Amino acid sequence: MIRLVLLALFFLLHLKSSGQDKDVTISFETPIQARLYPYEGQKSVSAFIMKGIFSTEETSAQCETMYGEFKFRVNQKGQVDSLLVLGNLRPYTINKISRNIRETSGRWKGWDPHTFQAYRWFTFPFYSFTITSEAACEKARPSHENFKRSLSLLQQLPYTDQGLLKITDGYLIQPGYTYPLDRR
Repeated sequence: MIRLVLLALFFLLHLKSSGQDKDVTISFETPIQARLYPYEGQKSVSAFIMKGIFSTEETSAQCETMYGEFKFRVNQKGQVDSLLVLGNLRPYTINKISRNIRETSGRWKGWDPHTFQAYRWFTFPFYSFTITSEAACEKARPSHENFKRSLSLLQQLPYTDQGLLKITDGYLIQPGYTYPLDRR
């Protein structure tokens, strides 16, 4: 619980106070998609990274909400060259999100040549909520509620249209999440 609050404070304290500049963007469109589906190029980074991730009704062994943080580095050529995963997500979810992050390679645009940096870091927080209404999950409910509060705080931050927020050491991507239907 304390770690979660500290994580939320960490993101809030590292916000760049001078506002959001749009020096980095990402393009999801290919020439044929641009003609067939004009809205495709306007997707948020979070929506692209979460494609193929579905909500399930399974719970973890301890009925706990699963959380993951994906930190990745994009070099000046727009290629994802490093990826670090932290958290307790299921292997399938980790692999799917990691694959989607790697698919963003070559789509990153807008490096400012006047502020030369060899790379930029991006952080994508992801929450996989579980069913907590079952009696066996009573012990995990406070943790679940804290994760919900943390997600709510992160969603209120001033992201760009593509879901990016410049922070001191890189960019925060609007968080992703899945939430199963509660069977009451």
